[in-house]
Amino acid sequence: MHEGVDFDCLPGVPVRAAISGTVLWINAEPDVPPSVRSRILERCRELERTPDDVLNALHGKRIVVCTVLSNGALLTTSYSHLGRIRRDLVPGSAVRSGEVIAWTGNSGTSHEGRGDGWSE
Repeated sequence: MHEGVDFDCLPGVPVRAAISGTVLWINAEPDVPPSVRSRILERCRELERTPDDVLNALHGKRIVVCTVLSNGALLTTSYSHLGRIRRDLVPGSAVRSGEVIAWTGNSGTSHEGRGDGWSE
């Protein structure tokens, strides 16, 4: 199951916050090697599901921003498969709509076919 939309773009393009909010979570860990990724995906096929901890790793480098809407509802926006994340961002950081928060990449299980992607 795929949870979002992947945009086709070259590595290193600035990623801007779609909406103002607070950084809820960041995964800036190095990418899972392709051989390990293949074994993980095969195991998920056998299970016919993707465990939550595996799903988090498959997003690759990722930022999740939480926004409180005018009606009090919470909206989370996930930026996945990143190449590089802005170094000064930490959980709790406020971000504004349009602010650069990261740069595009090909981490996790992005299927853009650009090799191992672009990373720091």
